[in-house]
Amino acid sequence: MINWRNQAILTSDGRPLGKCRLNASETPDIYSFMNAGFFGNDETFYPRVTAIPPYATLHVSGGRSQEKCEFSELLSGKLGGDDKDYDSSKYFDSITDRFISGFSALKGASSVEIQLSGGKDSRLVLAGMTASGMNVVAKTTDGGSHNFTDVYCAKLVADALKVEHIITKTAQRSVEATISPDDFYTRTVDTLKATDFGLISFGNLGFNRSFRDVRVFNGLGGELLRGGYSKGLTKQKVKYNSHSLLISKWGRFSTFFKKESSERYGNYITDWLEENELSENMPLAADAAYLYCRMGRWAAALARSGSMARIPTYPLLDNSFMEAVYSAPVEYRSNDRLLYEVLRRVNRDLVDIPLANDYWAFWDSEQIEKFKLKWPDAFRSRGDQRSGANLDWRANWVDVIGEHLFDFILSSPSSVVFDFVDRDRLESLRATGVNYGHRFLLFGIYSAVIASSNEFQRGVYSNVRFSLDDLRTTRT
Repeated sequence: MINWRNQAILTSDGRPLGKCRLNASETPDIYSFMNAGFFGNDETFYPRVTAIPPYATLHVSGGRSQEKCEFSELLSGKLGGDDKDYDSSKYFDSITDRFISGFSALKGASSVEIQLSGGKDSRLVLAGMTASGMNVVAKTTDGGSHNFTDVYCAKLVADALKVEHIITKTAQRSVEATISPDDFYTRTVDTLKATDFGLISFGNLGFNRSFRDVRVFNGLGGELLRGGYSKGLTKQKVKYNSHSLLISKWGRFSTFFKKESSERYGNYITDWLEENELSENMPLAADAAYLYCRMGRWAAALARSGSMARIPTYPLLDNSFMEAVYSAPVEYRSNDRLLYEVLRRVNRDLVDIPLANDYWAFWDSEQIEKFKLKWPDAFRSRGDQRSGANLDWRANWVDVIGEHLFDFILSSPSSVVFDFVDRDRLESLRATGVNYGHRFLLFGIYSAVIASSNEFQRGVYSNVRFSLDDLRTTRT
């Protein structure tokens, strides 16, 4: 559902209506899009089209709509408050029951798959599926030495649950391999189109010409169980308030943007916090921002991409389950205790199977060292940072293709992007060199230049419907 020109518009396929248009007088604030890789507000790339918040009540009368959203309705838990009287045992039992019951409507589904990694989230989802009696096939991609530990741990999980496990090998790429500017551009275009400009990252969000009638589960939403933006706040309360926390997440490269652009986005954050009565409650603000802007926007974009090829399913984002998740003290989420206790109740053996290059956050140093000694193969590889499955895969190619990106961006002086970006600061960055953090900024600006070009928009949106025939666009 989208809210367009103050009217409620329902779409069956999730595709927005209207052409993508960016210009100086009518431009959604793409400040956070370039800084963080997604919209950190309710704007979209479509004029007068805004995202409706989760848990909103929409009233439609005479063709007009009015939305009401109170985060407190969903985020009504203690959220960092005093938990001395909190019965954690009963809570964990209750939320586990609610988690498993969420699969009941899908028990009879045929052709069910799960994308199984060596991590915590997909493991929990698979445990819930088997506990509810679903017949599922687990799939894992084997990229060789780059993700050896993922495959190793995923296999242990599948074996423990006695589910069919298909491991697909892909060509192993050496870390010295390069990428051509045209390939880099094409993959960026494909991701932007597949997600309706909702995301700039993930290299494996390409187009599929055929649709498979299969329901594919994954662990999207697991970060909500592990704290989201609330993670580590107990140690940072002196450093952050609600406003500075969100700016640090969505505007971390503010010095490379024009002052008025940074101020406008800062004012938006202030208004958003005040409107939702979150200014004085940093843990609640962190949860609301992560649920709505970070996870909500990402989940919608990923679902938009995935639904072209299959039926994506995200059980960790189930409304009933999320209500239970947010009724507990924030500490249970920020230190992995919540996810651990639910997994332990669903299948006790799975909490003892190693995690790929990871461990439970509430463990002390002695437990961690014992774990590493017991399962050395679970810590053998750190993963391929240039893999298409990696969130920031393109940013990790910037050291190879950085000069091309600077040429591409700076040769587009008329781009609406320079209504926001300080060109002089960007040229200075080129002269002094790009550090690891700046790679993400450079790729964010590069993506925004592509998305805002007239040539790109004409190639993608010849009418209000999305065309799958145009899989490539001429570069400006």
